[in-house]
Amino acid sequence: MSYAFNAPFRVWLPSGFSFLSGFPTPERKRRILMPVQVVVDDSGGDGQVFMLMAALIGRAEAMAEFADRWRECLDELPKIRVFKMRDAVKRQGEWRGLRESQRDEKVRRLARTIDRFGFRSLWVGMELEGYREIVGSTQPPPLDKPYSFVFHTMIGAALMDVAQSGERETFDIIFDEHPSLGPRARAAYPIVRGAIDPQNITILPRDPVFRDDKKFLPLQGADLMAWSYRRYAMERSHPLPWLAECFGNTKGSRLSVYLDRARLKQVVDDSYHAATAEDMGDFHRRLRHGD
Repeated sequence: MSYAFNAPFRVWLPSGFSFLSGFPTPERKRRILMPVQVVVDDSGGDGQVFMLMAALIGRAEAMAEFADRWRECLDELPKIRVFKMRDAVKRQGEWRGLRESQRDEKVRRLARTIDRFGFRSLWVGMELEGYREIVGSTQPPPLDKPYSFVFHTMIGAALMDVAQSGERETFDIIFDEHPSLGPRARAAYPIVRGAIDPQNITILPRDPVFRDDKKFLPLQGADLMAWSYRRYAMERSHPLPWLAECFGNTKGSRLSVYLDRARLKQVVDDSYHAATAEDMGDFHRRLRHGD
């Protein structure tokens, strides 16, 4: 069974409030939700050539049901308590001792669990050496750190994606916890928020949220997507090449961005802090098309 992006879901959800949905049902009954949620995890960074953040975007009802289905899939044999794509690929941690065929079948079932819900996927990737040479010294703290730069680029891309889908209510954006870099990135959010197109500012979250992926289960799905996009889109390889075939129902956003050297230079030339709606639109147009 597949689920359209706007399909109704028969799960327990309070209406008219705002918070999170990625908890299994018993925990969710104590929480409140926004209509649309953007769930983000990162892959790569120090010691890597590229850094990438990937998001799953969907209705809160779908995220809520996905959390339950994901937990069910994790609990099926061979049982995995917390999904980490890097551990699955290397058959380490909870995956240690599994045969390659067992690993592949488990990952395949988890990928198809994501795909059932018709989420949109969005990614922002960046070449780290190019960032250090071209951008890092031009940005004030904390935007002089690659994580913060990709973090805020992701928020801007997510805003445009949600706005272009016709949403006019505030959405949630939830990042995997990053104790060292997350608080610093969030500290710059009011500055970046002030540069947003006034026409879209009403749907932008008041503050990005960080959650533990052991408890907020859609982040584990975003982890699978982030690791895979980094390998497929940027490194042009993947140790599980069949994985892409599992996502026929997952819609890729046209606003995904690869910040290579040329585009990073263009960002600096145009100023990352766009001051007007027209500038912000041109900024994203240049990122997408490289012109």
